[in-house]
Amino acid sequence: MAWSSMFDVWANRKALDGHAEATHARAFREKLSPLAGAFYDERFYKALD
Repeated sequence: MAWSSMFDVWANRKALDGHAEATHARAFREKLSPLAGAFYDERFYKALD
């Protein structure tokens, strides 16, 4: 089985929080968890100058 990565970029924390609480995003994480065999990895980064 081939694995891939997915990256999302948000304009600000409010936009991220709105997406994370959306029904479709929660449904995606619930379906992904049994397939991944591990916790949903949600890391936060910020750009450096």
